[in-house]
Amino acid sequence: MNIEIRGRQYQVEKAPPGSPLDEGKPIYVLTGKSGKKWFTLRNKPKPDLMFLIPEEGFSKTMDRVWLTDKDGDLRVVSQ
Repeated sequence: MNIEIRGRQYQVEKAPPGSPLDEGKPIYVLTGKSGKKWFTLRNKPKPDLMFLIPEEGFSKTMDRVWLTDKDGDLRVVSQ
């Protein structure tokens, strides 16, 4: 599966279950053409909304990008 964010294509995969961060819902890994990876983290008050953090850690998020999988497919809500 692929997703487009701000005109850039990312390959989407589900991370293996069992991470302490998954809370019973999928974590998605987005990989850009350059190989940079982004991981989804769910918003605590609204777990259907997710933001993106880089593979390196919590140092910086993908600013103002929100995703959802509420309907079963990962899609961009705002960017």
